[in-house]
Amino acid sequence: MLNSIHPRLKRLVRDYYGAIQGRVLNYQTRTAPFFKKYRGIKNEKDKRRLKQLLLYSPPGDPEADPLIQEQNKLLRKYDMLNDYNLEVRPVLDELRANLEAEGVDIGYLPEYMPRRIKDLDKVKNRSGNELNEAFENYIDERNKKIEKARLDVLEDQLNGRTPTEANLKLAGEVVIEIGSDRTAAFEAQQWDVFTMGTKTRGGSKIPGNLKERTAYLDDVIPDDLLDAYEDPSVAMENYIFNIVSATENVKLVGRRFTTEGDKIKVPVASELGKLIQELRANGEISNENADYTVPDIFRMILTAQQGERIYLQIARTFGYGTLLVEFTSTLSQLYDLPFIMLDNGVLGTAGAMFGQRLKGEDFGIDTQQVSAEFSSDNRALEKAVRLGLKATGFTKLDQIMKETNLTANYNRYRKLSRGYYKDRNSSNSKKFVAELTAMGYSEQEQVKLIADLKEGNRNSAYIRSLLFNKLAETQPLTQAEMALGIVNNPNLRLFVAMKSFMIKQLNFVKDRMLVNMARGTKAQRIKASKDLALLLTFMVMAGFPVDALKDFLAGRIGYMSDYLFNGIFRIAGVSRYTAFQIRKEGAGEALLDFTLPVAVQQFTDILGEVGRVTSGERAITESKFVTLLPFSDVINRIFGFRKERERREYMRRAREGERPFLVPPGAI
Repeated sequence: MLNSIHPRLKRLVRDYYGAIQGRVLNYQTRTAPFFKKYRGIKNEKDKRRLKQLLLYSPPGDPEADPLIQEQNKLLRKYDMLNDYNLEVRPVLDELRANLEAEGVDIGYLPEYMPRRIKDLDKVKNRSGNELNEAFENYIDERNKKIEKARLDVLEDQLNGRTPTEANLKLAGEVVIEIGSDRTAAFEAQQWDVFTMGTKTRGGSKIPGNLKERTAYLDDVIPDDLLDAYEDPSVAMENYIFNIVSATENVKLVGRRFTTEGDKIKVPVASELGKLIQELRANGEISNENADYTVPDIFRMILTAQQGERIYLQIARTFGYGTLLVEFTSTLSQLYDLPFIMLDNGVLGTAGAMFGQRLKGEDFGIDTQQVSAEFSSDNRALEKAVRLGLKATGFTKLDQIMKETNLTANYNRYRKLSRGYYKDRNSSNSKKFVAELTAMGYSEQEQVKLIADLKEGNRNSAYIRSLLFNKLAETQPLTQAEMALGIVNNPNLRLFVAMKSFMIKQLNFVKDRMLVNMARGTKAQRIKASKDLALLLTFMVMAGFPVDALKDFLAGRIGYMSDYLFNGIFRIAGVSRYTAFQIRKEGAGEALLDFTLPVAVQQFTDILGEVGRVTSGERAITESKFVTLLPFSDVINRIFGFRKERERREYMRRAREGERPFLVPPGAI
């Protein structure tokens, strides 16, 4: 939607997420050697003690603290002291300094190390009923203040008054439901505030009569509670992401949005505020969009959301495990090639893929992150998905595709930049400038970007932005590429599970081709039609061998008509199987199956299959239960569970006069 208002707005939000990803990757790379050594400690007693000491942040002079001296002794024993002093501590200091440079004071502790609760119930149970009741009262009072602030803000807006900054800040907080998985992360955060204050300044919310009994809360974590806290590496990873995100938030939109009547006011000194002023002054954006639509979209994207329901996370994870943990699903990554070929040609894409590929970290781009779709509030579930994707080579091939995209586009842009300096009026130079303009780069930015490309400056923020934007065109790398409804309500992630890439690529076709074909000038309609025809050609070219290889690995009989149909209609998520379902069940039923969330489809399939198996209508080895297993394609291939089904399909199509293109050995 932002792109339709103005391309520079879309680029701004992509650059925001790209900057977060780049800085997080940099900090995690710098601290990785320290935490790798920590995880490699074999002596469990030393490892647990070091965890206790690392998570201890004394308020006084650390050099005089015997516990810090003990920590340093252990770090020296495992050759970790230099890594700690030369990387971990400087990273923490940089994170604090960067945020404070944006006007946010977060205090200072010389030996501060972030810690994160993973089992709040265990911590609360250790604290006793009185403290838990006090915490519940604290949350109840906090929730009431938030609700009152929201009402006050609404009343001020309706009456044309400017809400106070205190009310705006409080109204943006999350109302916590104790014990709910949706607000569990916020509850754990508030527990720390309640028991320890901000730590750097003290000021806990614990009633005075309970403080003596809870002294351990801001001291060394007791041994029986240590497992209730994440390892230092996990806490550090979370802290890095949160502080970097907070810093980039302030740069993007200032300390917070304000209102003037029913308008949302963006601080004029922020990146978004400056851009809105420039676009409005140039007549490139309407007052309606400047005052209402754009700020509202950014507020929706940047507002902290409650977590996804745990049972919905489990349902998504189950779907990923049963459908993606397949070697055939890994090969589906190659369907990205047509989109790379569209801009870079067959030779440019092949040269990038099989030649010396650029690494994402060279530009601060995390090519090992598959998709924002696979993120989860539950670390164990996300880890399970990533483990399965890694086992099938899915993650590795996805990384290769991302690196191919980066390399092909980088090579093309460098060639165009050199041509631009030779002749700025050539057709290629004009197309180059038009492409950069459509991606949201101003004339001044284009001058710097093209110069950096010509020089091959890989440290250029403009080049990094350009390559990240190209990658994000067809891949849901961040929340910015997801539908606003999904961003605003994580519980809706279930509805795009296994479909986010298709939706993203279909949206790319709509924005770049279909819109111009419908409403563009004659020249735009011709170009858009050519691009669509070229993309479909590449889809068939790339899809044909990939589909045939997938059929061979799975022991499925392959038909030429299927490969051609799939290649042409894959962009819309439609396959020959969809067409078969329409003939078999009718368009309504097939459309329902197509739009239903994958987890819901699987649930209904399981219920139906239980009846067929228990009634003896179908053997369990021929049922859909087999397809729910990871590596089910390989299992079917080895044990021949699909043979009877393939034989029936072969006979049916033979009667219709259709001969197979591919018959894998042992398929029938």
